[in-house]
Parts: sequence; C-alpha cells; structure tokens
Amino acid sequence: MDNVFKKEYTVRYYETDFDKRLRTAQWLNFFQDAAICHGEAVGRGLDFLDAHDLLWVLMEWDITIHRYPLYKEQITVSTMQHSCNGLYSKRLYDVHDAEGRLIAKAVSVWMMLQKSTFKIIKVPEYVITAYGGKIDRKSYLKTEKLLESPKDENTRVSPLQVRVSDLDSNNHVNNEKYLEWSIREIPYDVYKRHSITGIKINYLKSAFYGDEMRLETNVSKTDDDVLVHQSVKKDTDETVCLIELCMRKRE
Repeated sequence: MDNVFKKEYTVRYYETDFDKRLRTAQWLNFFQDAAICHGEAVGRGLDFLDAHDLLWVLMEWDITIHRYPLYKEQITVSTMQHSCNGLYSKRLYDVHDAEGRLIAKAVSVWMMLQKSTFKIIKVPEYVITAYGGKIDRKSYLKTEKLLESPKDENTRVSPLQVRVSDLDSNNHVNNEKYLEWSIREIPYDVYKRHSITGIKINYLKSAFYGDEMRLETNVSKTDDDVLVHQSVKKDTDETVCLIELCMRKRE
C-alpha cells in the first residue's frame, strides 16, 4: 500500500466476546477509527469537513477475517484511500498481528454529501489529493452488490426500533449497529460453533431515531459452513441495509 496510514490497537476486555476474542462488530470500529485518524493526519479530519459542509457516508463493507485477536493482543490496522471515480471512493484496510501476520482485510466504499442538505455531491479533488490519490474514473472498479433474499416460511423476522444509543454524530444509525443487530439474530449454538469469516454490508438508506424497522434473517447450513442473509427494512417496506455473513466451523 502506498500513502498508508497505520495505527496500533490493543484489544481491551470490553471489546471481546464470551471466549475473550475480539467481538465481530469491533472490527468495524477499528476500521472506522483508523479512517478518521487518517483524515486528521492529512488535514481532512472532522473539523475540516464541517468547515466545508462535507460529510462522508459509508455505502459498503467487504471484510475477510482470517483470525480473531485475543484479549490484550496488539494489532496494527493499515489503511489507504485506494481509488475514486468522483462519486464513489474506495478505501482499503489490512490488519496484522504483532508477528506481522495478516489476520484480516477489508474494503469500504464511501460517498460524499453536502452536510447541510444531505444531498449527494461529487468528491472534491482537494479532499482526495490530500490522501495522495486522484479522481480517476478508469481505475475505479465497481463492487458487486448484494441481492436481497426472498422472504419465505423459514425467514426469521425480528422487530427493531432505533434508540438514542444507536445514533452517531450525524444523528443516523451508526454503521456498526447494523452488524450488532445482525449477529444478535444468529442462534447461540451456531455462533458458539462457528466463526464469522466474511462480512458484506450494503447501506442503502439512512435510519433515524424512532424509526420502526424489522430484520429479516435467512440461514442456510452445510456440514462446515453457515451463510446468513439479512435485510433491514422500515415499516414502509423500504430496504435500509443488506447483510451477508459467512461462517466457518471453529477448529
């Protein structure tokens, strides 16, 4: 990675699961924190964005997890702004352990809004160039979108209501919360025997305080693998978010 920003983290106890491994949703917090810190380091942090009436909005995650770090373990998150076609901007992440072994990697896709109106705008070139990149439509490769799974008699439907604790600084549901909701619907016996090794999330619309929603979950199993497809929908039937989790039997 060129123009890479790196940040070290130590896994805290409150960031771990029942087996003292990193909670799955905490990956998103590490990635988002590293991206924000990268922006601050190149002079394109939150205060700069506010002053220019700009707002980054996350559209997609594609995460591959090779190993979960344990309580007190040190990891390093490396991130870079990879490519931008003027409308979409792609960011890459690698995570290494203290021995330098790759334990996770991720791709995120972002769009930019005018903060005062929440309207989509083209990413200003002075934002991208600060990261050492440029706007280049030819080098930007489109990502594969998730497809919504049809609802059937095996679909589990769980009600959701957006609460104050779900909101971020822009007053809409934080991206990490969708993954928390997702994992909450995985049966305990499945979660206990399997690790989430792949995460794909498409954010389609924003959700706000008080929104009444539902989470539709479809689970398919093989001998060693579990595939989870989920849709978060408002009570108007608008799809807010699509999620795909790949799980493998623990060794």
